[in-house]
Amino acid sequence: MDRKNVIQIRNIETDMIKNFVEYAKLQGSRSSNMYYVNFTKLVYSTFDIKSGNRDSLTPQELNIISTSEMIINNELEKTMSKNIGYKDIFKKVKKRIREFAIFIKN
Repeated sequence: MDRKNVIQIRNIETDMIKNFVEYAKLQGSRSSNMYYVNFTKLVYSTFDIKSGNRDSLTPQELNIISTSEMIINNELEKTMSKNIGYKDIFKKVKKRIREFAIFIKN
């Protein structure tokens, strides 16, 4: 996956997170803006990737991050449409990312 595709996927994910932030605010979240950081930390910590400049990451790390971002995007879209609570949505996203980690590590 080239860097241009990685940027496109990240932009799609951040647009969805923006929707999720508003969704969480409507449900009473006072720190919903932290979800941008929380989702990024989730991916980086799950796969033991050092945070920093994405230009310095390996192609494999970029592929893992991009796939994780697509999973996050899809899960947010699916669960918000079902009107699930924002805390439960984050738990579901976390579970999906961990399932992906197990899948690629085996």
